[in-house]
Amino acid sequence: QMLTEQARYRYHNAADILYRLSKSSRDSRQYPDYLWQSADAYRLAHDYHRTSRVMRMYLDENQPQRRADALLAIGEAELALNNLEAALAPL
Repeated sequence: QMLTEQARYRYHNAADILYRLSKSSRDSRQYPDYLWQSADAYRLAHDYHRTSRVMRMYLDENQPQRRADALLAIGEAELALNNLEAALAPL
């Protein structure tokens, strides 16, 4: 239990850092990758609100290579939040 909490805390910190990094590199080629890494770390931290929000930002960048994974992550996050209607479209 304690190790799980520590892992989630560290994933959340990493996600926050990556999100700030993405914001500071908005005009760079790395921006979509930083968004992806941030959203994935939020997912691992079980912060489903931020997972959904940042994955949607990633999709706004029209990155086709991970589109299906991003849609699945959004759908799963919305299901975890018990937002059934919001989960339907991406799934």
